[in-house]
Amino acid sequence: MPNLILISGDKKPISTGDGSISFYNLTYKQAYHAKSIGTFTESLHKFVIPSEIVEKLKKGHVRLLDICLGIGANLAVTFHEIEKLDIPKEHRLQIVSLEKDHSLVQLIQKTASLSPPDGYRILRRLLYEGTCGRYGLDVMYGDAVNSLDRLEAPFDAVYFDPFSKRKNAEMWTESVFRNLHRILKDDGKVVTYSCAKGVREDMKKAGFAVSDIPRLPDGFQSGTVAMKN
Repeated sequence: MPNLILISGDKKPISTGDGSISFYNLTYKQAYHAKSIGTFTESLHKFVIPSEIVEKLKKGHVRLLDICLGIGANLAVTFHEIEKLDIPKEHRLQIVSLEKDHSLVQLIQKTASLSPPDGYRILRRLLYEGTCGRYGLDVMYGDAVNSLDRLEAPFDAVYFDPFSKRKNAEMWTESVFRNLHRILKDDGKVVTYSCAKGVREDMKKAGFAVSDIPRLPDGFQSGTVAMKN
């Protein structure tokens, strides 16, 4: 594991099931991705594919809300999947990412072995310049619950990826889900790795219809797709 021997602040590097790198947060006592499944695989199957963001971009401009940035894998895999296809360059993907941990940007910038490399090249440039080709990125630093109150509609998709409810309970509330319902387009989707009964019940109270993420590989615990009723 070159250049990942030492702990970076409160982040300890770990190798995951598909060979890609993630980190374990020593403060929250939780990894950013499921070690058994793999960082790349989890991001692809629990966020990029079920959000249908690539299909939406084929049709025109897309706005994505990314909660939380973390080590940036969900965005990097998104870019990787888009760049494989011949999508009109004028179709732009504008991203708003919420994150309270400033040190994660430095971690992304200095960890060369993060995968996929092409997706991370785009992400690093976005974090430095704010734009890269068809992509735009605005990172809002601070408490994500408060940041949500300031966001204006509409978004085509939401990647909802905080630490688990057990570790980060303030993010998994009916109030937060009502805010997501407010800013989501009528045909938009919120996708998350969680399939907890309590999480889904609060999503339903906020006005969402919920379902399992379809077509997951064998061994995956289901995540959740939420759409407006």
